[in-house]
Amino acid sequence: MVNDENHLKSLRQFRRYGISLEESERRFKAQGCKCAVCGRTETKRWCIDHDRRCCPEPASRYPTCGKCTRGILCFECNIALGHFHDNPFVLNAAIKYVMSFPLVVTKELISQCDLPRRKNLYDKRTKPRK
Repeated sequence: MVNDENHLKSLRQFRRYGISLEESERRFKAQGCKCAVCGRTETKRWCIDHDRRCCPEPASRYPTCGKCTRGILCFECNIALGHFHDNPFVLNAAIKYVMSFPLVVTKELISQCDLPRRKNLYDKRTKPRK
């Protein structure tokens, strides 16, 4: 039996998501080596996102058919999507809720946001910092 950690990780990943370690690395590079949702380049753990509507949690511990993987997400975004049950209506409601409050824009907040297109969104809600 091979005791190589990468080999074991690759086998577990293939059994769970139906894609090889090489395929997940290829997808990650194709999306710019960052989270497909928030654009983070560092996280405590990268996750393979899959469409939970395709493969509801079966009795076994391997949740996907391998055809419904979507992208690579940071741990935080993957958990968030899971909590919202991938429901776009609930996600939109959450966006409207958050956007209904003024946002204090700080340099730290802007540095956390890798996506420049979001800056314009924040400009409309900027409140002077005290």
